[in-house]
Amino acid sequence: MKKLAGYLVFLLLIQGELFAQQKLAIDSTKYRIHLPDYWGSGNKIWRILTDKLPTVCEELKDKELCGDDCIPWLHIEFVISDFSVIDYLPSLVSATYSYERSKPSENWDIHTMYSFGCSLLLMDNNDKIITRFIIVDTAETWRVINRVRLASYAPTASPATYRRYTATRVGVVTDPTTFVNTTQQFVPSAQEGETPYAYINNNKEKLAPVMRDLFRVVDQKINSW
Repeated sequence: MKKLAGYLVFLLLIQGELFAQQKLAIDSTKYRIHLPDYWGSGNKIWRILTDKLPTVCEELKDKELCGDDCIPWLHIEFVISDFSVIDYLPSLVSATYSYERSKPSENWDIHTMYSFGCSLLLMDNNDKIITRFIIVDTAETWRVINRVRLASYAPTASPATYRRYTATRVGVVTDPTTFVNTTQQFVPSAQEGETPYAYINNNKEKLAPVMRDLFRVVDQKINSW
């Protein structure tokens, strides 16, 4: 009886091993795509890739997208590089010169010009690269715009001096009287502010693109296919 029980256990182990080997067998009729969580399940990017890639890649023709229950011979990996800033271009949007409660200020748009690369890599089960699909080329230039408000160097308002004229029997005399005219009178002095170039030098980290900006470019590219 003990021998029979041991034999049954042996058969179960053999069957389990055979089942595992069958399940782990490489399926040459399917492929898998690995994308970042930015494009969740149901996003149309998945449909675009599964529709377009087999039409431009011989290795993917007549192959099905693989689920979690198979190990395909081919898989596609998403790779994206870090950005590289090319230049900063400031442009004046508007200026406000108020002298009552607030200091003179200017609104600037800071255009950060940058580049980066992004590709899809078709690889075999040994992670050997077969084909590279370039989505964003490093030679392309993109921009992210940040609007900032800066204190300006605009001249400040100064009181104007006028003379009050008084008629007398002898003639006309004058009495200097100082008052602030309703029309602002400017003098050469200026209020200390900040140039957009000084702001750029001190805030490059704030002006840099974030990963969300890069993914928006990639999303735009794939949607244009």
